[in-house]
Order: sequence, then C-alpha cells, then structure tokens
Amino acid sequence: VSEQKGVDLDDALTELPVRTVEWFDAHADAYDRVLYHVGNSPFHHRALELLHRHPGTVVLHDVHLGAALNWIEQLGLVTGAFSRWLFESHGYEAVLRDRDLGRAAAIDAYPCSWPVIARASGIIVHSLHAQRLAEKSYRIDPDDWRRIPHLRRLPDVAGRDAARRALGFDDDDFIVCSFGFVDATKLDHRIVDAWEASPLSRDPHCKLVFVGENQGGDYGRDLLRRIEAIPSSIRITGYQDATLFDKYLLVADAAVQLRGISRGETSGTVLDCLAHGVPLIVNASGSLAELPDDVLVRLPAAFADTDLVQALARVYEDAGLRLALGRAGRGYIAKVHDPVRIAGAYSDAIEAFAHASHETHYRRAVQSIAAIDARPKPDPSDWRVAAQSLAIEMRPPAARQILVDVSILEKQDLKTGIERVVRAVLRELLEHPPAGCRVEPVAAGHDCYRYARRFTSEWLGITPSFADDQPIDIASGDVFIGLDWAANVVPDQQAVLQRYRALGVVVTFVVYDLLPVLQPTFYPPGIDAMHAAWLATIASVADGVLCISRAVAEELLGWLALHGPHRASPLKIGVLPLGADIARSAPTLGLPADAKTVLADIARRPSVLMVGTVEPRKAHAQALAGFESLWRQGVDVNLVIVGKQGWMVDEIATRLRTHAERGRRLFWFENATDEWLDTLYANANVLLAPSFGEGFGLPLIEAARHRVPVIARDLPVFREVGGSNVLYFDGSDGESVAHAVTEWLWRAERGDVPDASAIASTTWRACVERMLDIVIGGDWAHEWRARAPGDATNSESMLRQIDFERAWLSPAVAAIKGLSGREQWGRWSDADVHPQVEIRFRDPLPSRGSIALTARAFGPNVGQPIRVRIGRHETELRFEAHDTTATTTYALAQPPQSLEIVPPHPVRPRELGGSDDPRRLGIGLVRLTIRPA
Repeated sequence: VSEQKGVDLDDALTELPVRTVEWFDAHADAYDRVLYHVGNSPFHHRALELLHRHPGTVVLHDVHLGAALNWIEQLGLVTGAFSRWLFESHGYEAVLRDRDLGRAAAIDAYPCSWPVIARASGIIVHSLHAQRLAEKSYRIDPDDWRRIPHLRRLPDVAGRDAARRALGFDDDDFIVCSFGFVDATKLDHRIVDAWEASPLSRDPHCKLVFVGENQGGDYGRDLLRRIEAIPSSIRITGYQDATLFDKYLLVADAAVQLRGISRGETSGTVLDCLAHGVPLIVNASGSLAELPDDVLVRLPAAFADTDLVQALARVYEDAGLRLALGRAGRGYIAKVHDPVRIAGAYSDAIEAFAHASHETHYRRAVQSIAAIDARPKPDPSDWRVAAQSLAIEMRPPAARQILVDVSILEKQDLKTGIERVVRAVLRELLEHPPAGCRVEPVAAGHDCYRYARRFTSEWLGITPSFADDQPIDIASGDVFIGLDWAANVVPDQQAVLQRYRALGVVVTFVVYDLLPVLQPTFYPPGIDAMHAAWLATIASVADGVLCISRAVAEELLGWLALHGPHRASPLKIGVLPLGADIARSAPTLGLPADAKTVLADIARRPSVLMVGTVEPRKAHAQALAGFESLWRQGVDVNLVIVGKQGWMVDEIATRLRTHAERGRRLFWFENATDEWLDTLYANANVLLAPSFGEGFGLPLIEAARHRVPVIARDLPVFREVGGSNVLYFDGSDGESVAHAVTEWLWRAERGDVPDASAIASTTWRACVERMLDIVIGGDWAHEWRARAPGDATNSESMLRQIDFERAWLSPAVAAIKGLSGREQWGRWSDADVHPQVEIRFRDPLPSRGSIALTARAFGPNVGQPIRVRIGRHETELRFEAHDTTATTTYALAQPPQSLEIVPPHPVRPRELGGSDDPRRLGIGLVRLTIRPA
C-alpha cells in the first residue's frame, strides 16, 4: 500500500486497520459468517480484536506468528504483544528463553498462535505439517481443524521469449531462480555454495538469480560478499512488483526453494513455480515434504551440500527431466489447487464450524441460558455452577497444566527448609517443564484457585505484561501439586479440590513429615490439630501423596491405618528424595559485611555446624549444653548455628544471644542467606544433626556435597539418608553430644571418620524428574486402601472403575494390552499393538456382577457386535460413533480376573480416506465399570 498507493506507512499500519475494525463492528449484524486470514503480518492483531467479538473461521497461514508480533512491538502498535502471546501460548519457560536467549531464538522455537486458535470457531491450515506443528505445541481438538490447500489458478505461460528480452537474458542462457525474500531461513547461502561447486558455475550461460529483496542485516551483507567473491553470474534483484515477479517465473529454466526452519507456513512461491511449469528443487522441510515425488526433485530436510550440487547438475543436464517435471507440476496444480475445488472446501468447512464447533456450542449455550426468564429468580450459586460447567466444556488450556500451589510462598518466604524446597522445585519446573506441559504457580482464592502470575513474574524477574491473577482454567489430565505446607489453607479448599479432581485433575500433595501429630510436644498448642486436619483433607481429595523419605511414607501409612478417611479409590503414595544443590534452589544472596573476619575467627579452631530453625525439636539446648561441657574440659572447638528463631525457644535464644562465648567460640547466624550458608558449609569441619525428629535431613545431603563429615542422632530417617557414612549417637542430655563430638575429634586425628561424601545425593533437577515420573508416569511405591466400617474385605464386593482418559488407569489394573496412547476423552484400541483389548485385574472380580462400558466405535465397527469376554462368559455389545454406554450382566462359578474386548473390524483411518493415522482402530474406550451383583 505504501509503495504503490503513496499511503504513509504509519497510516497503513494503524489508521487503515482501525477504520476496518470500526466499520466491521458497525455492520457485523449483517453477516452470518466471518472468515479471518491470519499470517505473519503486523495487521493480524486487528483480526484478533474482531475475533473476540465476532467469532469465525480462521485461515492460519503461519502457525508461529512470532515475527508479526515482534513487528507489532517494534512499530509501537501494541506494547508487549510478543511477550503476552508467547506466554499465553507456552508459559514461563518460553518467556524466560526469550529473555535469556534473545528474540530471534524465541521466534524460531515457539509458535505464538494460541490466542487465535483458542478463540476461533474453526481453523483452516494448508498442510498436515502445520496441523502437526500445532498439535506438538498445543492441546487442540482435531475436529476443529481442516486442511485445505492454497488455491492457484494455472497461469498463461506464453511470452517466454519476450520476457527474456525484457529482463536482459539471451535465448541460450540457462536461468536458475530462487524466489522470495532472501533470508537465513531460506538457506540462500547454501544455494550460493552449491552453485559454486556445481558445473553450472563454469558455464557462462548459466545464471543464478535471487528474485526478491535481500535481508538488510548481517546475513544479507555476508551473502553479498560471498557472491562478489565468486567469478560467476549470480545476482539479487531486490524487490520486484507482481509484473516483474511473473516475468522471472516465465523465464526460469529451474528453481531452488529451500527451508531451514519451518514455522508452519506453506510456500506460495513453490506453488507459483509448479503452476508455471518451472522444474523445482526443494528439501523435505515442513510442508515441502508433503508434495508428490513426481512433481519436483526433493532433497532430504537436512541435506548435504553435495546433494544440492548433484540435483543442480541433474536438472541442468537432463532436458527430458525438466520437461516431465514442468508438465507434472502444472497437472498437480490443476488437480489439487483448482480455485473452484478450494472454494467448495472452504464453504464446507465454514458451514461445519458455524453449526458444530466447540465455540458455536458454547455461545449457543450462553445465549440460551441468558435468555432464561425463570420465576423465581435462580440463586446466584446456580449461575456460578452453570458458568463453571460451561467453562469446563470450553476449549482446554493450550497445554496440559502442572498447577503448583504457592499460597504460602506468595505471602511470605520464611527461607526455612520447606521454603527452600518449594523454591528449588518451582524454579526447576518453570525453567524445564516436561514436554507437552506448562507450569502455572497458583494460590488459593475464594471458592477457587487462581493463577499467581504477579508473584511469579516478580519472583522470576520478568516483565509482568501478562500478570492477570484470574481463576484457573482446568481440563482433564491437568496436575495439581500441593508443594508447600499449607495446613491453614488446604482444609478450607477441600470442596474446590474435590471438584477439580471430579473434573479429571490429578491432585497430588507433598508431605514433608508427620511430626506435629507424632511429636506434638515440640509444637505450639493447636498445631497438631491443624496438621491432622491437613492430613485428613489431602487423604480425602488427593490421587497421590509424595513423601520425602521412606520413613515418612511408613509413618503416613501407619497414621492412615488409624485415622484415614473413607474414600472410594486407593490413595497412591510415592517417595521423593530431595535435591541438595543450593545453587539451583533459587538461593538468597549476600554475605555479612564482616564475612572475612568471621571466617578467620571460625578457622582458628575446629568448627561444628548446626543448620535449621531454632525450635525445640532441633535440640539446640542439648547441643549448647554439650559444648559448654566441652569448653569446661578445655576442648577448643566452635559451635556455629545457622537458623532463625522459631517457637517455644525464648529461653535458649536468650542464652545464645548473651552467651559469654558468643562471637568467640559460639556463632549464631539468624538471617543467613543461602550464599552465606553455602560458605559456612565450605568452612565447617563437621555437621551436627541432633534433631529429635525429621522428615528427610536435608543438611546431611548438603554437608555431603561439601565433603563435610556428619554427626547425627540415630533416627530411622537419618539411617535411611546417611547409611554407614555418618557417626551416630543416642541420648538426650548434653554429655551425649559432648561424647559424640569428642569421638569425632579423636577419630579425625586418626583419619577414621566415615566418609560423608559417599552419602548418595541428588540434584533438584533429578528431584523434579523423579516427581514427574511418579505423578505423571504413575511410578508410585505404595497405595493405601480405605475400608468403610462394616465393609467386607472380600475383593468380590468391590466396585472396579477404569477412566481411560486418566494418566494412570486404575490401581485395580495389573496389566493391559491392545490400547493406544491416551487421548483427552479416553483411549483407542489398536490391533497393531494387540489383536484385542485385554485387561487383567490385580484381584479377582465379583463372580456375579454387571458391566457398564462407555465407548465409541470407529468406522466399520459402528453398530456392529463387539465381543466382550469376562472369564468364561461372552456377550456382544454395540456402540455408535459417539460415546455410547452399553451394559450387560454375568454370573460365573469362579471369580474372573480378566476382561477382553474384541472389535470385529480394526481399520486404519487412511484406508477410509481420512487422516494419515497409521493405527488400526476399532473401539474408543471411555469408561469401564464392573459392579458386584
């Protein structure tokens, strides 16, 4: 517009789209259907403004859109546009990579099209590659997508000689062109290198022409230097209008169109070449891999330079090949890209989306509910329930979510052991989320959890342009992790968490210890009751619980046996060893002003380090008594304490602060940063862990990483962590501590101290990977089965239910065969995996019972009898293409332990003219319920 019509560029990018939006808003009621074209242009953000108000079908020409969003930011049209869309599409990981690696890397790595996809009635793309790219990045519904090729009308290819004369070429010149903007993504430098190595560069009649504008940065300048250094005919034309562009298409004897990074686009210039009958060399990158083999010469996606050299020589030397490719290319365009055919496909897609898309159903439901004129008026809670139900039916979030509860950390970071764990795990999850997932810190709100985006943005040090702390959106398969000890929060959220779990969210909590209920005397009054209420709540609402040691897991199983609530399904229990690399725990930084002096004082004598909040359980009073005894005996040794003052320790805290040895042989750092603690570990001679109870013993691991020996109370959890690599002691008086330190000094002189560096330790990265293996991968260690009062222990009385959309199917299942991967709604049978679906249960099933199976049949299996065998009983059930529930009863002499489902006609979708899905599908399983009679 600016070049051809003389319109100012700023006006073209701002005023004209605004006028279009205003005009359409004023006339929208006159239109039943809206079609949006969205691609890598600065204009497309205006389409989103309309899409919010007037839903329609979107033709997505480029799945990435990052380049356009970057232009929008640079032109000052929308502040933070790229960051906002990047976050909506991929979460914190992508925003951090954008900050740390640069904008260009983020544009290449992350599609930023989710805001368009989420709001569209339906999506039209031009290639399977584009859809696969979206499916790789987002949780999308294939029913909302259609693949329709670009349209191309066959051009008149007469006038070749006149075009050659007009462009200054001789009749005997052999012209090879590469069309479009010259850029690194087109691998134009490799075309130059291959040309120089090919026989064409030695023929003065061979010309290589880049038809398009050169990149204006370093890449473009370097390419020009390469060309100038080659004594052959290569040139870059610069920008060409449509008339000149078409003339080059007429005169070209061959063309080379390559792609390095494909962002989901379909090359229009490739179709132009085929339509003009230009013999074409491409590499199998992105949508170029989908073109037929007989219409072009295709190199591997990651081709070698010799591959391109050979292809150029082959096309140059073989006139018959050029003629065949030209004819095949035009025939392909006429058959597949004919405008009339494409227009019909567009019409069908638009109508289908307008009648049956998720967006259409949602808006119809909202409109019908809004039109209700109920008498008496519904209670506000009824409207909330209706709204929540509708929200669940909307398109799910862009990816499976891992929702990490930071309700406590958001309010106050006490910088104690649990907070350090929360910070470390949270940072690893945010920076390295599992494939297909996005991590969202959340906090408890009123009757819901909300995204904690303001807190997280500030915590990560990123610009909070997307920091809206709205109620969370959830979908089946999302994971909730109660990472913090939120004992004063979770019980009030029990109903909320039960609702989330009923909607398919996997609810998990981390249990650090049971000490408040097992050793209540070490805590203020009421903490034991609060902790018990927290345990009871998570035991009721959680799918699984992660314990930080085997000792804690055993204590939890014991507590559940006495106090556990009734629940319909088993509670999974896993063991999660903690990491110990302080540098990766989002450490607090800073050293005391007198750090050098303090370290020099500490270095004058052997130093014993204690780490942990000063509280009764940590036995600081016993430790101080032991060291006072040592000092009276003339043993010259330091006691270095790191930890804040906790509860019920006023007396010992006063003694520590006013002690005669304070600052000489007694040091207490109440507000030590993680950096200072790490320094003290490096300068300590031994760690003392006299605690009367622990959930894990993180200081033992941290000391081991610094090769610092350990003295510890003989607790089961310390034995679990330290094994034979620790000096253990018993006793609750000062003399037992004094004796333990004396023994360490004596053994240190002899070189006989256990090697603490042999204590097995792990990193926070490995800790998080283990957490995901358990929570998502289902690698649980134990399960607790609740029994209601009066329930029989006979497994025949138990109900079995399998929800096939869950990440792990059911604790009742011992083995399963014949199923494909999990879909959002369930799982398909796949005859290539196993001829039929076989489910073997851990315990015998009821000998008399009923079976209810919710499923959807595929293709020729719709309405056909599908055999179901349970033990020796066999029956036939029929299912429609949509979710159908069929029931049957059985009675057997012996309790069965397996069930088989046998679809009669497994078939691949591509055999029916559908997708390219290679699986042999028969029946889609949604839910199976077996009830005792």
